[in-house]
Amino acid sequence: MELQGLDSERDGARRLELEGRVQRGVARQSPRLPPNGALGVGQSRHRTLDVTEYRAAGNGHPRPHLRGEPTTFWGKLRRPTDDTSLLEWHPLADHCADVAAVVEALLRLPVWRERLSRLAGKRLTDVGLARLCVLAALHDIGKLNIGFQAKGRPELGTIAGHVIEALGALFRSRGPFSCMDELAVWGDGTTALFVSALCHHGRPYHADAMADTTWQATWWTPRGNLNPRVGAEDLLGRCRSWFPQAFEADDSALPDAPAFSHAFAGLVMLADWMGSDTRFFQFSEAQDDDRMKFARPKAREAVVAMALDFPLASRTDSESRTI
Repeated sequence: MELQGLDSERDGARRLELEGRVQRGVARQSPRLPPNGALGVGQSRHRTLDVTEYRAAGNGHPRPHLRGEPTTFWGKLRRPTDDTSLLEWHPLADHCADVAAVVEALLRLPVWRERLSRLAGKRLTDVGLARLCVLAALHDIGKLNIGFQAKGRPELGTIAGHVIEALGALFRSRGPFSCMDELAVWGDGTTALFVSALCHHGRPYHADAMADTTWQATWWTPRGNLNPRVGAEDLLGRCRSWFPQAFEADDSALPDAPAFSHAFAGLVMLADWMGSDTRFFQFSEAQDDDRMKFARPKAREAVVAMALDFPLASRTDSESRTI
C-alpha cells in the first residue's frame, strides 16, 4: 500500500517516525506501556495508526513558526542548524496550554480519574479536575524569570533555570507570583500540588528552604519588554478563560495527601513530555491566537496515538482489574 500524498524517494515511500517506523503506509507504535504505570494503567496491545491519523499528528506538512528573536516570553526554542536559518520559538503561554490540555485529556479517562480519586481518598469533582488543570498550566511559570529568557535573548544577561527559581519566587512574600495567592482558597493541599507541578522535571525540593536560598531579585526585575509579574498575571488570566469552572465558588478542597501529590507530579511530567512533542504540538504560527482551541483536539489525538486510551477488551490485565 502506498502512502498517498507523501513525498517519495527512491522506493516511492519515505520512512517517517512516530514512536517507531512507518512501514507499508502504517505508523506502528513500538514501545508498550508497562503493566503497572504510576496510575495503574494496564499494558496496551500493539496499535497502528493509519495515514489520516498520522497526518493529524502533524506529520508530512511543514508549517511556519515564529522566527527570529522572541518578542514575548518564550517556552520552547528550536535553534538554527546553519547560518542561513533563524531561531524558532514557541510562546510560553502556548506551551502551558498544550500541557494543560494533555492533563485535561488524561483526567477525562475513567481509569486515570478513578485511580487518582482512590489516592485522594475521595471522589474528584469536575471543579477539582479543572483546578488540577490550572496548576498543570502553571508548571513552567518559572520560565518567566529574566535569566531563563536570556537563553533565547543573550542581551538580557546571565542565564538561569526555571524550577528552583520558580520555587524561590513562589515562597517570596509579595513576590512576582503574588497573584497566585487567590488559589489558596482551593484548600490546604494546593501548595503541595503547585510545588509538584513546578518540580515536573522529577527532582523534589524542600519547600521550606526555597524562599531565601534560591531568590535573586535580578531574575524577576523587568528588563527590555519583559515584566515577570505581568507575565504571571497574564498566564493566570488565560487559565481563567481555559478552565472557568476552576474559579467557581466551591467548598470542596483539593486533596492533601502525599500519595496524591506524587501521582500528580508524575501526571504533569508525562503531560509535559507529550505537550512538548512537536509531532502533535507544533510551534505556534502566531502569538495572539487562542492556543487552547488547537491544543485540546491535539491532546486527544496524542492520548489515542500513544495508546493511553484503549478499550477494556484490548487490555492484557482485564480479568484482574475492574478499573
